[in-house]
Amino acid sequence: MGARYVWRIDDVTPGMERTRFRAFIDLFRRRGVVPLLGVVPDNRDSALCLAPDDAAFWQTLRTLGDQSAVEFAQHGYQHLSVSRRGPRSEFAGHPYAEQLEKIGRGQDILRREGIHTDIWMAPYHSFDEATLEALLSRGFRFVSDGAALYPFEQRGLVFVPQQLWRPRRFPFGVLTVCLHTNDADDGTFRSVERFLESGAQSIRFTEAAALVAGGVTERAVNVAFAPAWRLLLWLRRGASSRPGC
Repeated sequence: MGARYVWRIDDVTPGMERTRFRAFIDLFRRRGVVPLLGVVPDNRDSALCLAPDDAAFWQTLRTLGDQSAVEFAQHGYQHLSVSRRGPRSEFAGHPYAEQLEKIGRGQDILRREGIHTDIWMAPYHSFDEATLEALLSRGFRFVSDGAALYPFEQRGLVFVPQQLWRPRRFPFGVLTVCLHTNDADDGTFRSVERFLESGAQSIRFTEAAALVAGGVTERAVNVAFAPAWRLLLWLRRGASSRPGC
């Protein structure tokens, strides 16, 4: 079977750039694609505040969810980089109890707004073993991240890897394309539109999560792909000035 593509939109907040966000949502709906929205529960990252907060933000998300037009992931807690050392991170390097509390606070906010999800999306793609333990403790089952070409299971969680920031053709694998609608330009929008029109197979995140690599070939591909993916991510972090995922 050929490659299958998952689409995720990061940094969904009340103060996001809404015109482009709505354009992508409309495009996906026309093409019958269900994207994964990474919702920041209590955004405090000023870089993600591009407009006055939308009073209808949470109701808009609830409506999209009720219509099965999107799936939701919890995108951290406040999207703040509080790294003590190393790459930017909201969680990695901090004690388990602290991470558990922040994850729980974010989860409680989303639930209060009627958004229930067991999918995690780490800000800056950064987490550690304590993060994974805390996620399990709070009932999470899935993570949108990982260095692989096929979904895999680790420490009781299913990882659906995220490899792309623009659509690219692959001969095989399960590929997640990460979009930042806050700064997506017309070229990015048109590239996504053309890709969807090309006949590439798009699937929901939850469908992808059911495709955990089971065959020998798929597991071998995952092992071989991991070092190259980590190098690519490291180079991208060093070259990019965007606030992160």
